[in-house]
Amino acid sequence: MDELLGILLHPSRWAASASELRPSTRIYLALFILGVTVLAAFIAGALSSRWAHRRTAEATSERNERTILRLRRGLILFVVAIGAYLAIEMAPLPARLAGWLSGAAFVFGALVAARLVIHLVALLITSSVTHVGGGERARLEREYVPLVEKVTALAVTFILIIVVAKHFGKDVTSIVAALGVGSLAIGLAAQQTLGNMIAGFVLLVDRPFRPGDRVRLATGEIGEVQLIGVRSTRIRMLDGNRLT
Repeated sequence: MDELLGILLHPSRWAASASELRPSTRIYLALFILGVTVLAAFIAGALSSRWAHRRTAEATSERNERTILRLRRGLILFVVAIGAYLAIEMAPLPARLAGWLSGAAFVFGALVAARLVIHLVALLITSSVTHVGGGERARLEREYVPLVEKVTALAVTFILIIVVAKHFGKDVTSIVAALGVGSLAIGLAAQQTLGNMIAGFVLLVDRPFRPGDRVRLATGEIGEVQLIGVRSTRIRMLDGNRLT
């Protein structure tokens, strides 16, 4: 007991002194780590839920409530996965079993963290357009939020593969090089489309003008804004023609 209390009062010695501790002390210490992280997980989940509800107070919807619930669950599972990983490293287990269990805990934690990032980005994007009008906000959520979720999911998946491969000692140089070349090729091939989409998103968020406003283009043409979309803005000119 004295040995356990001494270790608990000096957390910096946990990893350094683990191999020198008695098996029973290591078991108690592993259980202590797991218990503390489970408690911390539920506290973090409650705090994240409160923060998310404040963030989306002006845009309460069933979709946001589902996202907040997933965010809370994901954060709880992520913290628990960290605690499980640390507890497995501390527990007096056979080397082969400890390797399998710690690897499984790491992969599980990485998967949960990836989903957590995707849900967090979706929540931030949705809550960032609360000042947009009702009809346009619905269209923005319908067109942009799924797009951002898919792009984020793709990027996070690539990062997840690299992190997991690196953890298990795999060479990721070729994967990173392939991703860099592929991203460059996609960027060059779709630079106009991506530029239009980013410009459309900036217009929808910054709101320099709205549908119904009369604007003068850089070319000197004057028209009335009809629609601000994902990839284009439609303007009806004074002569009745529509400019996209």
